[in-house]
Amino acid sequence: MSAEAKISLNISEWADYKAGDEFPDPKKLVVAFDRPLRTPFGSQEQYVALWYRHGHPIMGRVWSCNGRIAASFSDGDKEFTGKSVGSLQILVRPPKDQSGFAYCWKTFASVAKYDNKDYHPVHINFVTPCILVTPEGYESLGGANIKEEYAQSTVAGNVIRYVGRELENFNVLCRKICHDTMQI
Repeated sequence: MSAEAKISLNISEWADYKAGDEFPDPKKLVVAFDRPLRTPFGSQEQYVALWYRHGHPIMGRVWSCNGRIAASFSDGDKEFTGKSVGSLQILVRPPKDQSGFAYCWKTFASVAKYDNKDYHPVHINFVTPCILVTPEGYESLGGANIKEEYAQSTVAGNVIRYVGRELENFNVLCRKICHDTMQI
């Protein structure tokens, strides 16, 4: 990029909702892997969500259940879902030609390398959305702590947690710089 090129300010946009609200237009949301994930209950579209517990950010997922927002977040060894969640935020996908970036999924191993790359993880206090894969092949959208190197989510109501090298092939959500952005 030349010294004369304009640099856009890239900010992720989170929309406020409550568990049980009417589900928003899914075309405007960031979906895990841009496809339904393999779960014990069949294929399911899972969307990136953020929830705060005692002031700490927790990444998890939301999905449409009979047109309403259903959510799952894990903290420690507990799953939080339903009314225990209350307020949450869902990540909105802005048009890349207006935002200066596009969302993409990259392996934890590639994100952890300190080299010159055109993508960086979406994170709040080192917590980033992460797709975990169980030994049975089930996929679950949860969160990874990139500083402490652990990831966790829930599958069928059970908290799953992986640490260290177990994370290498899991995918985390990143923002990739787009140079064909409209400048205002």
